Amino acid sequence: LPDLEPMWDTAVNDELHARIMKRVAQDFPRLHQRILDGKAAPVSELAIPTRALNALTKAGYETVADAGGELPAELAKVKGLSEASVMEIRAAVNSWCIKWAKANGDIENITNPKVKRR
Repeated sequence: LPDLEPMWDTAVNDELHARIMKRVAQDFPRLHQRILDGKAAPVSELAIPTRALNALTKAGYETVADAGGELPAELAKVKGLSEASVMEIRAAVNSWCIKWAKANGDIENITNPKVKRR
């Protein structure tokens, strides 16, 4: 909806983000901590080839959360990243999360008991 972008109040985003993070911290403290740690961890902590790391940093990805929070299709648009590089980045983010869980304990089970799975 690019037509709405000029009219969108970014304060709404900030308010929603703050409320969501407050609730995540309350209900899922380990997940919340992993999110914060991912925002604090430099992208260089990812075990990826130097060329992929350079492409990410040149494109403005500074943290593990920056790279991990991006959809694969958007990462593939980064100059210097191939589809194979994107898969390496996704695997490295997953490995970072596994390493984090070994050091801090796994995140909480976030399934909703009210939702029935088929």
